[in-house]
Amino acid sequence: MWVDRLVLRQATIYVIDTGPGIAPPHRAHIFDRFRLVDTARSRGRGGTGPGLSIARWAVEAHGGRIELESEEGRGSTFRLVLLVANSQLSRDRE
Repeated sequence: MWVDRLVLRQATIYVIDTGPGIAPPHRAHIFDRFRLVDTARSRGRGGTGPGLSIARWAVEAHGGRIELESEEGRGSTFRLVLLVANSQLSRDRE
């Protein structure tokens, strides 16, 4: 008898920058919609829109998670952990 088994694995994607980093008080809100950490930024110098909130929504909608590690003056690392399903047919021993 053939059995279809679903094997779940994780794929991890890292996005690393060497920018100014994110101060501790702002880290808890970095994924909020339209949240500006640096109010001096303008659209001409970089994004100020919903990019990180959309990224979080997309990752979580697919069963994953997004994590942030940041150090002021040294940059940030965003880790996206996604579930990867792999269907495997195998012969069940009778």
